Amino acid sequence: MTHVVLTYLSVLLIVFAFGAAETRAQSTSCDASCPTPCYFGRCPISPGDNLDAVLKSQPSFGSGKFDRVAVFRDWSVFSDLSGGQRVCWVATKPIRRSDSLRSADIYIMVTVDPDELSVTSETGSFTAVKSATLEFDQVVIDLYFENGSGWTDNKTGDINALRMLADEQSGTIYFENAEIEFSGEGFLQAYSNARALCE
Repeated sequence: MTHVVLTYLSVLLIVFAFGAAETRAQSTSCDASCPTPCYFGRCPISPGDNLDAVLKSQPSFGSGKFDRVAVFRDWSVFSDLSGGQRVCWVATKPIRRSDSLRSADIYIMVTVDPDELSVTSETGSFTAVKSATLEFDQVVIDLYFENGSGWTDNKTGDINALRMLADEQSGTIYFENAEIEFSGEGFLQAYSNARALCE
């Protein structure tokens, strides 16, 4: 499976690869009335949704090196051309954090093609971290850290995390002596937008 890791740093876009086939999130189990593709069994746009009402401005992300395409509540959509191929991802910042962590430089991201969740810091907040746990309501996912960024242990962890976010659940990442919480509000609309950009 091609494993693409996108770490949003102010000066770098890092892409790693390792082998086999991607599991796509698109689902055919949605209601036929959904006007867009469905993801994780959910329609990103409910009948009567006013998309303008869910858009809001957010503080800028990092140095602004990458194109922020749209904002859906707490999640932003980004794209970049890497080696002539468009790469798309969504990102959010913590809504709550331990005092020992700087919130301004911490990002939670989900790439599309393949679907991967990661957490990173522009200024190395996680350099010494080796592992952590990501928790949603009754769902616990192990994270491993390398070079200051963290990922789920396996594809099942990614899909479980994305399903929770699609239900707009908040997640909390627990480190040894700190924690951060992030919102799921707007994730599904942002993810759907990013997926459409890169198809």
